Amino acid sequence: MSNYEHIISLLENLSREERTSLAHQLVQSLAHQFRGIVHKPNVNGGNATIIRTRIPVWTLIEAKANGASDLELLQAFPSLNAEDLVNAWHYYTNNKLAIETEIRAQNLETI
Repeated sequence: MSNYEHIISLLENLSREERTSLAHQLVQSLAHQFRGIVHKPNVNGGNATIIRTRIPVWTLIEAKANGASDLELLQAFPSLNAEDLVNAWHYYTNNKLAIETEIRAQNLETI
């Protein structure tokens, strides 16, 4: 049984109040989990973007996959700082499918 399936089975035994409390805690943790990453419909099509910039997270992930180091990224994007990269890597770790979908969509647009 996966962790997800296990949690779902545990949820069945919680009262309505306990579920409400758990949902509240989950929403709070997600709201602060990806500091420095924003989604705005009018910026980069709503894709995850580094705050204060128009740099999509997928751009950094793709560059890193192509061999760019953090130092090279900081030099290539002077508006970024080390914390921005940490936030991007953390976001990617927790949202791989979404970022990889954004990369595929971008690659299709360039064909």
